[in-house]
Amino acid sequence: MICCLDRWVHYNGHVLQFKTTIEKLNSFECDSNFYPSKIGYNDATTFNGFCSKHDKELFSPVEDFNIVPTMEQITLLTYRSFAKEIYSKAAGISAHNLNESAIQEITGQTRLENKDIYSFSDTINSGFKSGVKNLEKEFFPLTEKILNKDFTDIDFLLIKLSNPPYLMGTTTVFPEITANHNQIQILVNEKEPEWISLSMFADSTFGYILFSWNSKHKKILNFIIDLLDQEDVVNNIIHFAVLYSDNFVFSPIWWENMKVICKRRLGILATSSYFLDLRTGEDLRFRKIRKWADWEMLEIISNNTTLESTFRTVNLFNDNN
Repeated sequence: MICCLDRWVHYNGHVLQFKTTIEKLNSFECDSNFYPSKIGYNDATTFNGFCSKHDKELFSPVEDFNIVPTMEQITLLTYRSFAKEIYSKAAGISAHNLNESAIQEITGQTRLENKDIYSFSDTINSGFKSGVKNLEKEFFPLTEKILNKDFTDIDFLLIKLSNPPYLMGTTTVFPEITANHNQIQILVNEKEPEWISLSMFADSTFGYILFSWNSKHKKILNFIIDLLDQEDVVNNIIHFAVLYSDNFVFSPIWWENMKVICKRRLGILATSSYFLDLRTGEDLRFRKIRKWADWEMLEIISNNTTLESTFRTVNLFNDNN
């Protein structure tokens, strides 16, 4: 979900996005750099998961009005995050069958001759299939709740920023590790893995970072608590977003002004395989956080009483109950 993206679109209506392609992975092995691709403004703001009529009707409370936030807005943003993630992963599964021939054509190597790239492609596809299965278990019940105007059972943490964030997009994932490196779940052992949605966007006035999750999920609550415990919350979130998803787009100006070491770290995060550095095997989850941004946080809002009581000494925190 992207609102007010035009407030920082440059380069003739283009934004940037990390796209993992076979060509880039092949060159990444050679020069150890990974650069974002230009994409058009319309491509960045268009999501074809819903027809235009129903998209307009369903998401009007978040597209046509500033963020309050209401529980309807929070639930709809969460729902769109689910839909986007399922759509992206399903597209990746559909494309996988084309990858093997593409890898051989681009690299000139068979599966036996370049096991790493073929294995990377297989690993991504396996993750896509597992992700879609887990996401759909939550997506269909959430659909029914929205159709019935039931906006309960969602907890959220909303960070209000003074300006639109230079990184925007949405994802829904199943984290296993917190920012303090505590293990909260092991996905292969979980019958019902716990999810969290992240949306970074803006309305006509402010920028926002939204985390939302099932109110019954206590493991994910620990993920949020550890995140808020960090000295640099914003850059931990940027690290998390780029590592876990390629659904995010960002400002060309932001990228241009970024230090080389910070660009390189983002590239490494974007090319990870199951959160591991392809070259070194390093676990990248919440490690070596760079100073990518200094966005000003104006307020932190949540409907979760545990968060309010734990962080009531934080001046920005505002209980939404």
